[in-house]
Amino acid sequence: MRTQPAHSLLVFCDLDQSLLDPLSHDVDAAGRASLDRLTRRRVPIVFWSDKTRAELEVIQYKLGTYHPFICERGAAVFVPRGYFGVAVPQARDVAGYEVVEFGRSYADVVTTLHRSADRLGIAVRGFSDMSVKDVATECGMPLLQARLAKLREYSELFRVVETERGASPRLLKALRAAGLHCTSRGLHHYAGTGRRDIAAQFLCRLYQRAFGDVETIAFDDPSLC
Repeated sequence: MRTQPAHSLLVFCDLDQSLLDPLSHDVDAAGRASLDRLTRRRVPIVFWSDKTRAELEVIQYKLGTYHPFICERGAAVFVPRGYFGVAVPQARDVAGYEVVEFGRSYADVVTTLHRSADRLGIAVRGFSDMSVKDVATECGMPLLQARLAKLREYSELFRVVETERGASPRLLKALRAAGLHCTSRGLHHYAGTGRRDIAAQFLCRLYQRAFGDVETIAFDDPSLC
C-alpha cells in the first residue's frame, strides 16, 4: 500500500543512540511519546541501527511503526513491499520486503574475519561461534533478544580473545585492509561493509521520487541528504 507522508517530512532516527535504553534494550516512555506524536501526524520514521533485521522487526511491531528501516549499520534497506507504490530499483523480494543490499554477506564477513585473525595468530570469538545463551550472558540481554541478535545477515560482532598487547589494533588494521569497516563497542568489535550514509541517501531518493520534495530530519547523525 502506498504510504503518503502528511507534511513532506521524513525523520531518520538512530535507534541505538537516541531511543533504546542501554540496560532494558527497549524504548523508554519519553521516546514512545515522541514517536506517537510523529505517527499521529503521519510522519515517516526511518530507523537505522547496528541491529539485525529480526531485532528491528520486533521493535517496530512493539511501537506500531511500519516504515522502511536500515539494519546492520547501513548494510541493507528493507522497504515493506508496495510501500512506495512502485517497484524499488535494485531490490530483491525477501519475506514481504523489497530489499536493497549495500553490504557483503554474513558468511563473507565471518570468513574474512577468521582468515585475517588466523593469519595473524590472534584468537577471536564472534557471535557465529557462540550459542544464544552465550550471547545473552556476554551481552547482558534476554535470551529472546540474544536469539534475534544472532540472526545476522551482513555483519559480525566479535571480541579478541588474545591477551597480547596490541593484538586488537593489529587485527582491526588487517580487517580494514581486507575491506571491512570496524568499530569498537566496549569489549566487542563490529565488522561489516555497510555504509549508513549511502543507505540513507538511497532512501531519501526513493521518498523524493515517490512524494516530491521531502524535508529530512536526522537524529544523532549529520551525514545525510
